[in-house]
Amino acid sequence: PLVSQLMQQLPALVAAMRAHLVPWVPHLVLLVLSAWNGPLLLPVLALLEQLTLYLRQALIPYTAELIPLLAAVIEADESTQRVLSLRALNALDGFDAEGIREHVAGLGDLPAAFRFDRKPVVKKT
Repeated sequence: PLVSQLMQQLPALVAAMRAHLVPWVPHLVLLVLSAWNGPLLLPVLALLEQLTLYLRQALIPYTAELIPLLAAVIEADESTQRVLSLRALNALDGFDAEGIREHVAGLGDLPAAFRFDRKPVVKKT
């Protein structure tokens, strides 16, 4: 429970401290990665949302590692409310579009949400 409480408080800390946390980004990313497959995925995604919102530039070295993880969350989320997917999409929104395009090329089949550089197909009736 203590770890869970701490993980739930980290997004607020990132929002409050912002640029002061740049030296801590490698540690925060390591924390995100180490907790990724555990029961704390929702707080981890909330933390990643705040990191991409406030520390986008500091996350650039981790983009190639984080984007496939976020894509996997969206692909695997079969819940009705899609809370994990929404959090993952919010985190992706924090990355710049060019950075995402660079790293999605090797992912193969992508969920529709990631095919943002394709024009929609309009069916003629």
